[in-house]
Formats: sequence, C-alpha cells, structure tokens
Amino acid sequence: MTEQVAPASLTPVEAELLRRSGRSAARYPGELADVLEVDSVPALGLAAAARFLEWASEHPTGLLTLPTGRTPEHFIRQVKRLRASWASAETQAELVALGLRPGGAPPDLSCLVFVQMDEFYPMDPSAANSFNAYVRREYLTPAFGERPA
Repeated sequence: MTEQVAPASLTPVEAELLRRSGRSAARYPGELADVLEVDSVPALGLAAAARFLEWASEHPTGLLTLPTGRTPEHFIRQVKRLRASWASAETQAELVALGLRPGGAPPDLSCLVFVQMDEFYPMDPSAANSFNAYVRREYLTPAFGERPA
C-alpha cells in the first residue's frame, strides 16, 4: 500500500481517519468533495463523534444541527462515552490516536446554538415522540454536554 497524503484542508481528525482508511480522499477525477471511509456503522459513530468534539473545541459558540432518529445512535453514544471518561488515561490515548489534542476537560458544549431541523406536523412539540422531545432527551442533557437548565 502506498502512503496516502492528506489534503491540506483536512483537520487532524479527518487526516487520521483518512490514514486509517488507506484510501485517497479524492477517489475519482473531478470529484468535488473529499471522502473519508470507515468499515462499519459503529466506526462511523466514533469518527463523527471525534470530528464533532474537534469542531466543538474550536467553535465553542458555534451553530449546529444534528440528526435525529436511528441515524445518530452510535454518534450520540460515542460523544457521551468520550465525555464521561475524558480524564481517563485510556480515553486520553484514544483521543490522541484519533487526532485530537485533548486538554484537561472535554469541550464545553453548553454554549453551542442548536437548530432543530425538523418536526412532525401538526404534532405538539411537547409530545414524548416529537423531534423536539428527542433533541431535548438526546442532545440537550448533561450527559451529552449541555448544562442543565
């Protein structure tokens, strides 16, 4: 296998994910977006969590929207796991191996601005099975990184 050179536009986490894939970021001539590949849905959750934490550490008051439903289950689980065990030597080593530069504490997510991208209509947003309830339960909790209200 030849050594892959990461495009300069990739972040440290993206460059590490590209290195692990053994593939090129641009696979076809004329391709307009870089592609990072992983070998499983759980690996995608970890990759997305690492990139999210990298982004959040650089944009503590950033604006974001995150998916709901089954799609982000592994991502949510990994963000919660990494944040809960951040100070452990094992997690610190994992974060470094993923291309992160972890500090003493996980990135503060409490000042991020979250835009909810969808809702069932005409469902009441306070209903237990609404997207609003999902967002509040999965993302706007102390376990994910939000400070309790």
